[in-house]
Amino acid sequence: MELGRGLPVFRAPPVTGELVVLASPGDVLELMDHPRGGVIALTREAGATFLAPVHADLAGLICLTGTSESHLAIVSREFEVPAAMAVVFPGGQPEPGSLVVLDCSGDAAVVRTP
Repeated sequence: MELGRGLPVFRAPPVTGELVVLASPGDVLELMDHPRGGVIALTREAGATFLAPVHADLAGLICLTGTSESHLAIVSREFEVPAAMAVVFPGGQPEPGSLVVLDCSGDAAVVRTP
């Protein structure tokens, strides 16, 4: 089931992972202290630089704002982390800890349930 849509940063095959909300440096530190594989991060701000310590380890990135020229988009391309910008969730954001699929293989990035 489709949950949301946004702008893909680059074309990439779908990735599946646990949705983790990263809203502050404290959230990033928590993720670093308790690492887990297959994390798809959700963040609000496209200029968020606090993701730097974990960016390369993410399975995917969902941002609620921004464009393909935003800081997070540029870093995602550099680390080849599939990313979607300006994602809208018409029915509301998925719950943290949910398993989601981020599909950036088409003209729109799609967030859906597995």
